[in-house]
This record gives sequence, structure tokens and C-alpha cells, in this order.
Amino acid sequence: MNIAYFQSMSISSEQLHIEHFAVDSELSQQGIGEEVLRNFAALVKVQAPTISQITFDLGRATSNSDVVKLAKARESLFKVIGAVNIKKHQPNSWCWVVSATWNIDKW
Repeated sequence: MNIAYFQSMSISSEQLHIEHFAVDSELSQQGIGEEVLRNFAALVKVQAPTISQITFDLGRATSNSDVVKLAKARESLFKVIGAVNIKKHQPNSWCWVVSATWNIDKW
């Protein structure tokens, strides 16, 4: 069983950038996003100790998603984990992208 998905990741110097993170649809209403991200960050700390910052640009959604609700949920999750520079923008009518920076001291 899958718990979550991370896709389109890249590393640049001390930064890991993630363009897609989602909890599996069967678990999405259980509030486990924070736990998944914190465990992922703990793994990053061990596996890639030079990384001190994780940045996000999350905008992907399924065709039946309420993109406004999804953007609010992403923004809320970023606030809970202590991310900074949280921003939302709408590149087109069917997508909202939520961006944030998560520094190592908040992992």
C-alpha cells in the first residue's frame, strides 16, 4: 500500500525542491500529511546531510479535485510544519500553485 507520493524532485546545493507531494487518496482525509513530511525530512537529514532547506511548488491535482480546497489544505499544511514564504498563485483557471520554504530548524 502506498502512503504518499513525492515526484519531480531536484537538488541544488543545500536545497531539495519538490514539485509534487500527495498523500494517497485512500488516506488523504486522515490528517497524516504532517507526519509523512516530518518523516521524509528525517530521512533527508540522514541520507543527504548537506540539505538544509526543502522548497515546494505544489500545483498538481486530479481532474475531479476542488483546486481551491486543495490549495487551502496545502497552505494549512505548510503553516503547521513551520514553513515560511508561503505563496499561492493561479497560473491558469484550473490550477493553484502553493509554494513554501521549509528550513531544517523546523523539521
